[in-house]
Amino acid sequence: MTTILDPTDERVPVARQITPRTANTPGVIGLLDISKPRGNVLLDELERLLAGRFPEAEIRRYAKPTFAKPAQTPLRSALQEDRAAGKPLPSRMPFLPLIIGFVLLVAIIVGMRMHSRKTNTAPLQTESTRQAAPSEPDSKAEQSPAKPTPPVTPAPAAVRPPPTTTTSSTGDVVNRDVPDVPQRASNTIHGTVGVVVRVNVDSSGSVTSAEYATHGPSAYFARIALESARKWKFKPPQQTGRTWLLHYRFRRDGVEVSPNPAGAQ
Repeated sequence: MTTILDPTDERVPVARQITPRTANTPGVIGLLDISKPRGNVLLDELERLLAGRFPEAEIRRYAKPTFAKPAQTPLRSALQEDRAAGKPLPSRMPFLPLIIGFVLLVAIIVGMRMHSRKTNTAPLQTESTRQAAPSEPDSKAEQSPAKPTPPVTPAPAAVRPPPTTTTSSTGDVVNRDVPDVPQRASNTIHGTVGVVVRVNVDSSGSVTSAEYATHGPSAYFARIALESARKWKFKPPQQTGRTWLLHYRFRRDGVEVSPNPAGAQ
């Protein structure tokens, strides 16, 4: 007999009998992310443990856009299509839904406790990008002597500045980062998962801060998009600072990122 405590508010422990586990676990194991804060961290660890314990089983990840509403029609349709394709959850594991329900309950409680604790990732990234800023004036200094030598008989149009210098008012991308999504996570995508991240760039072209402009339906893909956005680098703009919008599009066959200056058409 094993004693399991209800993490919500159980004053008196109740003895509960766990269903015996089977030796073999063929088929598919489904994990549902209900988009609670840090719930995906718990499911990542659970997926790692299940993959090591049952290497012959296929683990599929699903995600709800929000925990405040029931699963929407596209998600329910995707689950029905997977079952119709001949890959239902293993019938020899009747206790698996109970385990998943218990894990989701624990994820909700952990997420509520961790929601008030904000990580210092963004300040650390800001400090590192500020330290890397002094290297940019060298490249700018190398570009300044690249003016064409005036001909012996200069024409009036030759003394005008090149029209391409106007692009420095917004700056260009120097270093872009595209997230490396594991194949198991990509297999959970049905269609396209879109995330838009707004980044602020200082006068040296470094990203000083990043925040969500559009979070999207998946907390997992939103998190890796935010981490990727902090690694971008831009050419120094002539004006003081600049804001960019990075459009991430996650699909099963890959990831696309489109940078656009904020306010651009």
